[in-house]
Amino acid sequence: MKKTPLQYALDLVSMRDRTEAELRRKMLDKKIETPEIEKAINFLKEKNFLDDSRFVKNFIASSKRQGRFGRRRIFQKLKIFGISNELLEEAWQGLDEDSEEERAIETASKWLSKKGSNDNFKEKLIRHLIGRGFDYDIIKKAMGELNIY
Repeated sequence: MKKTPLQYALDLVSMRDRTEAELRRKMLDKKIETPEIEKAINFLKEKNFLDDSRFVKNFIASSKRQGRFGRRRIFQKLKIFGISNELLEEAWQGLDEDSEEERAIETASKWLSKKGSNDNFKEKLIRHLIGRGFDYDIIKKAMGELNIY
């Protein structure tokens, strides 16, 4: 028995929270017609099963709990999920710099415990933290806290 577009969309959002753009992309990949996609998305939004702002809040909270990434990396990932610039700006205001500095310190400490302080370790650590999405100002503060600079 073939699933209706709405059943398919419900299956997707029942597995995990999704963004509107992500759901639309998956439904288009299944060759579902655009009017059917819009109908399913509107239904899910009405029933509060699909909410991009909730997705952003949950994604940021989860990323902060895991503590591995800085703001830039988090927002880069959200952009991939199809989050609008407006929602990203709103979320950016909600992030505090202190918790990001703590995450940078934790990430740097873990890196140092694995790699140690050999030749060029400062440059390598900075590259590692930049790759994780931390701003250079945050990196400088974290390295100061760890007495590296």
